[in-house]
Amino acid sequence: MMIETMNVRMLRFLKQIVWLTMLVACVLANWSARAFSLGGPIANGPDSYQTITIGYNAQVFGELNAPKVIGEGYRRVTPIMYYAPDGNFAAYFGSDGINALDQAFTILNGVTNVDAYSTNLFEFPMEAQRVNQLAANFGITDVKSTVLGEMMEQLGLFQPVRAVWMLRSRFLPPGGVCPTGEEYFIIQRNIDVVPSPTDQFQYTDYVNGTLYSFFIFESCGAPGVSPPDPVADAVEVPVDPLAQQFTAVADATSVFYDGMLPGGFYTGLTRDDVAGLRYLIDTNNFAIEDASAGTTEFLTNSQPAVIATQDLSVLAADALTNDPVTLAGLFPGLVVTGTVTNLGLSVSSTVTETLVNSPYDPPGTPPSHPLFTTNFTTNVVSFYQETFGNVVTNSFSTRGLIGTITVGLTPPTTPAGTTILTTNKARLSFVNGVFGDFFILPANLCGAGILSNILTTVTATTNAPVGSASTNSVTFSPGSITFTTNHEVVYLPVTCPTDPVAAWQGIGQMTFLRRDFDSLLNQFWDPVTNEYTKYVRTNGFIVPQRIQRIVTAPDFLFSAADIGVNAQGAPQGISRNLTFNQANVPANQAGPGTIQSSTTITFNSVGPAYEVAFTGSSFLGQLPTSDDLAVELTWGSYDGTTNTPVIYPNGTSFLQLEQQVFGPSVITTSLPNGAVGVAYSTTPLAGTGGKPPYTWALTPGSGLPTGLALSTGGLISGTPAGPANTYDLSIRITDSAGAFNDASFTLIIDP
Repeated sequence: MMIETMNVRMLRFLKQIVWLTMLVACVLANWSARAFSLGGPIANGPDSYQTITIGYNAQVFGELNAPKVIGEGYRRVTPIMYYAPDGNFAAYFGSDGINALDQAFTILNGVTNVDAYSTNLFEFPMEAQRVNQLAANFGITDVKSTVLGEMMEQLGLFQPVRAVWMLRSRFLPPGGVCPTGEEYFIIQRNIDVVPSPTDQFQYTDYVNGTLYSFFIFESCGAPGVSPPDPVADAVEVPVDPLAQQFTAVADATSVFYDGMLPGGFYTGLTRDDVAGLRYLIDTNNFAIEDASAGTTEFLTNSQPAVIATQDLSVLAADALTNDPVTLAGLFPGLVVTGTVTNLGLSVSSTVTETLVNSPYDPPGTPPSHPLFTTNFTTNVVSFYQETFGNVVTNSFSTRGLIGTITVGLTPPTTPAGTTILTTNKARLSFVNGVFGDFFILPANLCGAGILSNILTTVTATTNAPVGSASTNSVTFSPGSITFTTNHEVVYLPVTCPTDPVAAWQGIGQMTFLRRDFDSLLNQFWDPVTNEYTKYVRTNGFIVPQRIQRIVTAPDFLFSAADIGVNAQGAPQGISRNLTFNQANVPANQAGPGTIQSSTTITFNSVGPAYEVAFTGSSFLGQLPTSDDLAVELTWGSYDGTTNTPVIYPNGTSFLQLEQQVFGPSVITTSLPNGAVGVAYSTTPLAGTGGKPPYTWALTPGSGLPTGLALSTGGLISGTPAGPANTYDLSIRITDSAGAFNDASFTLIIDP
């Protein structure tokens, strides 16, 4: 009997051990799960239930998006995006504030190719928030962490804790009494990824390993009246009150949950933040969407075509002196996209031979000695600088072969009918100019890929000398021989739809670059052209497509202004916008869609601001005490060290500000010419401004002639391998702080 009791106890103990092991495994599985919430437009399509009454789009929350179901989120689809502080931001926050901005985007740039991370994202922590107690005591809010939290919303994530439990409906049956008679329908919008061969999705009540339950907030009011909206909401609370709460950076925008309290700051992104970003931009995530506003797709799936080239020097000469209409008549099919007209002087010359007497000739001797004079005629004419939309240059050189015809003259006294000009010989020489050949694309094309030349024709065109004779004189214009080389070329027609819509693949990785305005007073943005490859799924295949994006404004512009107060009369911290493109959303769905640029995020510069409350110790005519004052809005920068927090505005010197905002610039203006097969070297490129030392590199998409290389010290050297041509390149200078600027150069390689 004793033994049997022992066995039963042992069995029970083993069962408890197994149960505890399973429980721990379950908890660990949840801790390693990747939870996030997708964001999108509020109350659109089937999500029309998302009203302010049940906690969506509540003004007190300051929300710009709402949670979406699996597969209906919105994302950004541009692999390279630009951010910039404007003059107002720079004036208020100075160089320290701009550094804080850079630190936030450095953290985002630290998220590399999302496909390369482990399944459970163990590379990232489940919490990354720390507290600077001094900053907390003075109510200071960290600029870097605020930017980081705002970017989670801008990239397509909703607040994960807030999405764990949401109200779907609130109903008071007839005869019911609020709040005890209210009925609620609860849903979940926080997504978990269950590791499997296909990564299945489900909803979860965990965020970064913390389990959340909820209670129902109910005011028993009506929308728009006291008590204020929302009337009801499901409010999350951690099951373990000692657990880390609201750890995701995506929760920083939640005013309701105080995701980022004064004194708090982020050291990086958490596991669930990266999980959300990975879901959005994963290369396995295909969605029918546009490739982003301002993009052009280069399609090359057409059949090859054959076309004959024309003389480039003729086009250059005619384009200089003919207006667009006349020029289009000379070159049928030519598309002129822009014209600049200038007045200039045209000088022409004629040579006159006149027979004169020698001073030593006897009187009455007929003239027999030739005297040559050159007459110049100057006229005011219009010159045109024209831009073409469908001209493809097949070959180009700044030097060409020209034959000059030497003329022999017959004296004017020769009998009538005698030839007055005799061509003795032609002298060949290289001269500077525009030489080569081109072809005109059909109007429906935007480019061409030249596959091969199939026929080459060299033509020598002679312009014979022209002369006329009169009594005792001969006037003539010399002749010339020009050589042109034309080709029959096989090319691949390229069509270029703008803002193309297709089943695009996730971009896999995002890169954020800072590109400042050129001046604090005249905030001009120098357009940037990016070229990259996106992948599209068509007919069961994944096909690469070349995309060009012209960026005419920063994707994320940071500013500072007094943006007013909220419904409670307190200064608002941030004002921002979020633009969704729903044009390609399937019927009866709320998504997926894309998030469009550009976005302006404005910090309230009214602070530091203080709330003064009557506590009985202060009133009119009395000085408030520290008990009467509460800091409402103070921006700062701080970390986990003992360094004193920076409080804005911090009086940064204008010199520091100028160097930080303007960054470095290139002061070298030109490059020397080179020649094919001849060793080439420049003096090191020179720069100014920013924070030396500088490093040099080619701007992405730019290239040097074959055989040449650019060192990080700014030296271009090597031996050009050809062909002889004029090369347009863009060179980037980067200072030690990471600020950079680009400069354009023309490099001529002679034959």
